[in-house]
Amino acid sequence: VLGAGPDAKVTLVEYASATCSHCRDFHTETWKQLKAEYVDTNKIRFIFREFPTNDVALAAFMIARAAPKESYFPLIDVYFNTFNTWTQNPA
Repeated sequence: VLGAGPDAKVTLVEYASATCSHCRDFHTETWKQLKAEYVDTNKIRFIFREFPTNDVALAAFMIARAAPKESYFPLIDVYFNTFNTWTQNPA
């Protein structure tokens, strides 16, 4: 879960794959504004769910889960911000 507590009346759930270019686009183009305007102001509760669509995405999430808990989302940030390099799959 990212941000906002149980007081939020709306819950938004994202099912993401680390190798999905659409998920990458959401993360790099939309997430910061959504977080600032809705999550940080407790208007919505945002839940991130892993939905690996291939073995590479599964491995990426396994690595993130093996890291200390506080490093999980920073690693997800790195994955999406360096997507074209490590997936070798330009969108």
